[in-house]
Amino acid sequence: MSARGPMGVSAMLADAHNLLIGAAYDDDTLKVIPASLRRGWMVITMSAGSNPIPEDSEIRLAHAVLSYAKTHGRDAGKLRDAALAAILPTLTN
Repeated sequence: MSARGPMGVSAMLADAHNLLIGAAYDDDTLKVIPASLRRGWMVITMSAGSNPIPEDSEIRLAHAVLSYAKTHGRDAGKLRDAALAAILPTLTN
């Protein structure tokens, strides 16, 4: 994984928490969001291999997952795939 840089883990967690404040997801969607994030992050790290991963990749993945949760929320695989399709091209140099 990449270094956290000046933002730090606490700030990244606070930013992710802020993404959820005011969001309205049903219980089934809330159950699949964490799995989609974990599986999406696994794909990103495996795709990167020994290449560096941009520092904000986790937050960008969280933004994408939460954005697509409204349309793909009850299917963890579709949610993960939609979020990855949106951000993977932006993570490569």
